[in-house]
Amino acid sequence: MSNKKYKLTDGNYWEASGIYDLGQNKTQREINSDLNTAITSNQNASLNWEQGSINSSGADFDISTRIRTGNFIDVSKADKINVSIASGYRGEVVHYNSSKTYISGSGWLTGNTSVTPLGTYIRIIASNTSNTDVIPQEGNNINVSLSEKAGDNIDSILSFLYPWAGKTIAWFGTSISACGYIGSKNSDAIPQKVGEAIHATVFNEAVGSSSVHCKDPDKINASTNPYGFMPDITQCSRCLTNTIEEMQWIIDHSTSNIWSNPTTFSSTEQQEILSFSYENRLNKYLSESTFPDLFIFEHGFNDNWNSKSIQDYWYGYHGMSEPYSYRAGMHKLIKLILNYNPHAKIMILGNYIAYGELNTNIGDTYRMQLEVADIFNIPIYKQWEFLGWSKESITTKGHWVQSGGTYAWADTNTDYTMTVRQAWLPDNVHPHSDPTGKAQAKMIAGIVRYLNNLATE
Repeated sequence: MSNKKYKLTDGNYWEASGIYDLGQNKTQREINSDLNTAITSNQNASLNWEQGSINSSGADFDISTRIRTGNFIDVSKADKINVSIASGYRGEVVHYNSSKTYISGSGWLTGNTSVTPLGTYIRIIASNTSNTDVIPQEGNNINVSLSEKAGDNIDSILSFLYPWAGKTIAWFGTSISACGYIGSKNSDAIPQKVGEAIHATVFNEAVGSSSVHCKDPDKINASTNPYGFMPDITQCSRCLTNTIEEMQWIIDHSTSNIWSNPTTFSSTEQQEILSFSYENRLNKYLSESTFPDLFIFEHGFNDNWNSKSIQDYWYGYHGMSEPYSYRAGMHKLIKLILNYNPHAKIMILGNYIAYGELNTNIGDTYRMQLEVADIFNIPIYKQWEFLGWSKESITTKGHWVQSGGTYAWADTNTDYTMTVRQAWLPDNVHPHSDPTGKAQAKMIAGIVRYLNNLATE
């Protein structure tokens, strides 16, 4: 059996294959022990003894001092042939190929020993150590068991232990999932690390500052703002529900005074903006050859900034026909997928931002996400319950210090008051702002556990 290596979420490896239940905390030794228990089966071979022996050409011949198995024992799936011989007796394993043609014999064996199969079948010869007459009933002094391991079936074992192995996931979200600007260009981003842990191919379509709504019908002006874009050009140019036509309008009017932050986009930025439209980013998965096994949406956080009130953000005064609210934006994206394939698997990755911390006019991000999940009866990973990154204040003897765009934890004798989440996330938002990697590791572990459970539901 070839030894393959598989990476664990903590960076360690185990060889050959193994059980790694991410719902449990297991040591490397425990994982390997579980593996051997799971894929090793010692099965006693049925031995039909008869008088006689087998010569060096594989032919049977009669002799009173030998007994042999009349049946051929299939060892094609065996890793080892385990022979247990009582005191005063000896045995020999005779190997045959798939056509039951003689290969060779093992030579006399005594005691407890193991032999590696050389072919597809075996037979056994036995005698007593005095080389005197024996009868078939004395074959009870010799037992043979086969240790069957996964061998070439390792991938089928993995498909059970890793239910997402070989599957594909399209993951949409914000800078939290992108771990920066464009998630597909960041190999250390959370989606890619989750993919490694569950042996799935994850397409990270997350974009920093992305939202699912960025327009307000009250801002529509036929000559200056025909689509009703909100003032922040960065967020509008990265809004997933925009059409390619709308993205092109933003590019062509990037210096307009409708923006609070007008700018001129480079040719590279223009191509990126066009790629951020759902028509380029999502629609490419709506075909038989590219349709993923799961869609994940992490959006919601940035939609805070594009909402005037909880009603606008959550319920949407303007209905579902246009993405003028988070709920309407998600409605549009999910309906696109379900219209193509009603059997699509879609889930929402719950946020962890609590009420009143961002925009006091609106509610909790995760409560909106719950609302959308309830409308479509799709699963939502309530990430806030696992992470515990609350806004409750704690007193620490240290704090985060920023220097050159990076953070480091400084231990001091001075009391500092901060929220639990600030103690985990230096910038209070992004797991990747933690230079120790602990925040991302915790987030990855929780997502992996949830996905593995989801796969079995």
